[in-house]
Amino acid sequence: MAKLALTVAALARKVRTAAAEVGASVSFSTVRSIVSKLDLGMTVLAHQGAARYRDA
Repeated sequence: MAKLALTVAALARKVRTAAAEVGASVSFSTVRSIVSKLDLGMTVLAHQGAARYRDA
């Protein structure tokens, strides 16, 4: 079963919470920039598994 991808906004909220726990801060634009640079193949692997990755 495929995992549902988080929206960038939802991911940014999670990152912001984790960063706050260690006294850091992260902006939405930073998270969006990092997400936009992720390799599509690795995203498919993470969300849909190895079989789908091989087929892509």
